[in-house]
Amino acid sequence: MDRVRFPMGSLFLICDGSKALMFRNAGDEQAINLKAVEVRTEPHGQSRDIGTDRPGRGANSATGKRTALGENDLHDEAETAFIKETARGFDALVRADKARAVAIIAPPRALGVLRDALDAKTRGVTRMELAKDWVRLPTPDIEANLQALGELK
Repeated sequence: MDRVRFPMGSLFLICDGSKALMFRNAGDEQAINLKAVEVRTEPHGQSRDIGTDRPGRGANSATGKRTALGENDLHDEAETAFIKETARGFDALVRADKARAVAIIAPPRALGVLRDALDAKTRGVTRMELAKDWVRLPTPDIEANLQALGELK
């Protein structure tokens, strides 16, 4: 694995379905020093708390019998909407900073949503995507983990 380098000014997006951290590297390639640019949180209740409607019913035209339709997972939909909105905000930050290096760290499902939601400019400067859930780690631990990744050869 080639060493991943993040020069000064590199941007980092670390998120999951309810919290997003956007950092800028104020250090250099050898000593990453993350400074928070933006923190977004949006706690979502459970699906049963978000929506109280009963599932819909459908009729089978051949037999005339009615069946219950499956419920949407409202919690999952809220998380997906949060991730997409976060991607739009991160795209704007990348454009405003004219960033040349970006790292995205998110759990696998959130990373998949981000890949689809980020614009071509952001994807073009993305140097690393990591399927890890680091959003609840303190900043020094995130820095140490990134530093360890940079030391892999």
